[in-house]
Amino acid sequence: MRLIRLEANNLAFRTVKFNRSGLSIVVGQASQDPLKPKSKADTYNGVGKSLCFELIHFCLGSNSIYAFEQYLRGWIFSLVIETNGREVTISRSALPQSDIKWDNKPIKLEELRERLLLEGFAPTDEIPGLKFRPLIQPFLRSGRDAYSRFDITSEGELKNEYYAMLRNAFLLGLNVQLAQEKHDLRDRYTTLTSTLKQISSDPAFASLANTDKTDLEIRKLEEEAKRLDADLRAFKVAEDYSSIQQDADNLKRIGALISRDIVLLQDSIKQIERSLVPHPDVKTEEIEQAYAEVKSIWSEALKKRVEEVIEFQRTLANRREVRLRSELTKRNRELSEKQAEHAGNNRALDEKLQYLNNHMALGVFASVSARLDSIRQRIIQLTTASDQFQRAKREQRELVARIDTQTTETDKYLDKSKSLIEKADERFRQYVSQLYGSSVSKLSIENNDSPKNLQRYKIDVHIPFDAAEGINEAKIFCYDMTVFTLRRNHHIEFLGHDSSLFGPVDSRKQWEMIRLADKVCRESGLQYIAALNEHDVKSMQSAITSKTDTEEFKRIFSDQNVILRLTHDSRLLGMAIDMDYRAKKKKEE
Repeated sequence: MRLIRLEANNLAFRTVKFNRSGLSIVVGQASQDPLKPKSKADTYNGVGKSLCFELIHFCLGSNSIYAFEQYLRGWIFSLVIETNGREVTISRSALPQSDIKWDNKPIKLEELRERLLLEGFAPTDEIPGLKFRPLIQPFLRSGRDAYSRFDITSEGELKNEYYAMLRNAFLLGLNVQLAQEKHDLRDRYTTLTSTLKQISSDPAFASLANTDKTDLEIRKLEEEAKRLDADLRAFKVAEDYSSIQQDADNLKRIGALISRDIVLLQDSIKQIERSLVPHPDVKTEEIEQAYAEVKSIWSEALKKRVEEVIEFQRTLANRREVRLRSELTKRNRELSEKQAEHAGNNRALDEKLQYLNNHMALGVFASVSARLDSIRQRIIQLTTASDQFQRAKREQRELVARIDTQTTETDKYLDKSKSLIEKADERFRQYVSQLYGSSVSKLSIENNDSPKNLQRYKIDVHIPFDAAEGINEAKIFCYDMTVFTLRRNHHIEFLGHDSSLFGPVDSRKQWEMIRLADKVCRESGLQYIAALNEHDVKSMQSAITSKTDTEEFKRIFSDQNVILRLTHDSRLLGMAIDMDYRAKKKKEE
């Protein structure tokens, strides 16, 4: 797949025609009108160099661009590509939910991406992450994030470096199944760890996150559930339970009152019985004897009087005994009645209590049932949590073993793939030597045997003096050229770098980059697209000392290779539009 032409339905647009092979350079420069006064505004920033790259991506299925929706309503951009020996035009309007066409036939955004994936890359076996948009990014780096590291091409890859590793592994021809397997195993392990943490932190299980304690608690709950279930089965529900309970309580109170009356009657009877115990009367002779002893004279009159008194006393005693015996009979009768009443009350109470013992109040039944349900739910909860906890722990152990096994398999695979890796390393070192001479450099691919991350491969590049200015950009350039020219798993025949790549690099190294790209692409029939600022071009020219290089510089920067010169008077859109086309850009897949 190569780029042929970028155009728009607006006549003001500067059509971009790409050279079918070799260099296609877009230069941003100050106004070339010698009669126009120079000003601070007369620069080559914002003339459309980077926008050109963004529009290519737009036609190649990027997400909609908010600024286009705002400022370019009515614009339709078209990119002509060559794929499988034929030219195809992809058209897309700037509006949201824009109409997209593949050779004038409507096509949905996802369908476009799928078709481009088939056209531009080897089968990806539907591995998540190996989609067209991430795969095309390194062939036309766009945006500042794309120039931060050799292995990163987007903000999304900075946030999740697994997908960057996966894409690089695919484009280097590595076994991506091994990469996906480690990702899936490790991702599952992380999920299980989260599950275990969640179970352990659950208040219902936290204090029992131990097999023995959990089993003990479950058995205890099962025993209680069994007892409550038996109770519920043995008892009958009585809707009048409360009424019977009230009757029983009344009978208890009545029984208590009767018992008190019985005690009082018994005490009264005992008192009467004691009063009926006979006491001997005082005889007259005893009285006379008493008086004789005191030498008193006992007259007949006095003796008669004493006898009368004694007789009166005897009469009173007899009457009192009759009255007491009558009272005793009455109290005994009352006692018998109370005892009979008490016995009857007790029988009634026993009946009530027996009924209550054999029945259960509806409210109590509901309460016990609710308790039983709660216990059963607790048993289910603990059993489920315990089973889930044990399964997760068991699966984690299995995953550790599988990760170890997969690490060993990767070691064996990399050992068998030494020639594949060495060829990539050789190609990378070849390009680095074109820039820095015979300096030691390396592209390394190793097995990432750490079980704590998602990365299967450690892919790295090294150039001496890594901290030096412009080295990072040199890494990006040489790595991209390596992936581009190895042509593993891709059919992309263009490579593009924005001015962001060249700006930090020393002018001599800039020149070597452009010259190397020109040489490689002319020999292989590939396309190299570069967006440069005028001062970078002039700096390269100033760094050239030999006549041969001067002639080569003229050829490289001839009108044939410089396909577009953009100024503030001659912008890509043909007009000045103040828009930030990266603002609120939605995250791509």
